[in-house]
Amino acid sequence: MKICVENKLSPESYITEKSAETDILVFGFKSIGIIKYRKELSGETDYFKQIADLSEKLNRAVLCSCDTDNYGILRRSVAVAEKGKLLGISDMSLSLNDSGVMPGGGQTLYDIACGKIGVLVGDDFYSYEKLKAFAVCGADAIICIQKDVKKEISDILLRAYSYLLGIPVCLITDGAAAAAENTGEIIYNTAADTCCFNVRFNSEYNLITTKTRFDK
Repeated sequence: MKICVENKLSPESYITEKSAETDILVFGFKSIGIIKYRKELSGETDYFKQIADLSEKLNRAVLCSCDTDNYGILRRSVAVAEKGKLLGISDMSLSLNDSGVMPGGGQTLYDIACGKIGVLVGDDFYSYEKLKAFAVCGADAIICIQKDVKKEISDILLRAYSYLLGIPVCLITDGAAAAAENTGEIIYNTAADTCCFNVRFNSEYNLITTKTRFDK
């Protein structure tokens, strides 16, 4: 699976030739900014339509990060589209600081053409249980998109999550991207506004047994 990250251009101004042979195109939080649901519903803006149209034009999944304003309630979100349809909007459900961003609907597992992808937003990356839920539900990979600059502890968590869950985990922030395989090895780590990297899926499973005590 090839993932391309774009932190400068918006879906409306994106150059389609830049994402050749890409399975998932990810726009960072710098690309759009704030989307107000009131304006989307009234037709004043059409950001979600732009995202859906781009996914149809490129014939691949598009993940677009944004802050959503639901009549004064600000949330950190990622809109997911494929084949011209808006599949859903994932919200950050865990807020670890007093930023004014409210918790939203939480994580969603998207079954797209290249596989089952779990999408996490913002501080949800720091909750192991949320990533574990994706793995239990059959996710092939997990993509987490954060607005803030990547912290030093993020690489450690990235390696631990991928090893413990047995699936690739990707972390995309403003100006940086990293990915780890199920071995716990960092396979990609760069500081750039625009980048592309490959993630390999593992379809085989190992049988793990445990021993417990019981009364005869």
